[in-house]
Amino acid sequence: RVEPAQPVDDPRIVAAVREAVDANRIDLHLQPMVTLPQRKVRYYEAVSRIRDRDDNVIAACDFIETAERTGAMPRLDEAVLLRCVQVLRRLLVRNKEVGLFCNLSGTTLRDKDVFARCLDFLDANRALAPSFVLEIKQSTLRSLGPTGSENLAALAQRGFRFSIDNVADLRFDPRELADRSVRFVKVPAELLLDPDRASDIHPSDLSDMIGRVGMGLLA
Repeated sequence: RVEPAQPVDDPRIVAAVREAVDANRIDLHLQPMVTLPQRKVRYYEAVSRIRDRDDNVIAACDFIETAERTGAMPRLDEAVLLRCVQVLRRLLVRNKEVGLFCNLSGTTLRDKDVFARCLDFLDANRALAPSFVLEIKQSTLRSLGPTGSENLAALAQRGFRFSIDNVADLRFDPRELADRSVRFVKVPAELLLDPDRASDIHPSDLSDMIGRVGMGLLA
């Protein structure tokens, strides 16, 4: 049997990923998330970018897979997490009603050493938990395994809530997600508008269904 060819990483991106933390070449951009129809900013999502030695900006979609394959993702997540808490503190000085979403990879949730440091840091900042949402992929939640699940539960025990993004299908039990401290589900608009891909939950019923268990829908 012929094994599929492994993706070849761009050497420039590999170098940028490896140096991002040590050289402080990680930038955070805040994407506003608004309520409808008022369009009032309720949350921001922290989106990370890294820069190479020539200060060329590399978007997350271009470096995440490389970071995962080279084992750099946990340290990147850790650095972004620290920055997110700093940013959130500044945001809350101006507006007590806003919150911040911060992405967390499955690799980090399964990394014993890095996760332990992240947990200690978040434990020391648990007063921010009502305004700080940790976002993980739908595929990550489904494949966490015992260690990742225990670590997710440890965060929930400290009052932190979760959002599920990169939703590829609606085959989930809202009550089960709510029991795991998931408070938001981010669904692509094309999935909401395509009833043929809805599976167990019709898109038009989704908002009400998850709302009954205390979750919000992000489109």
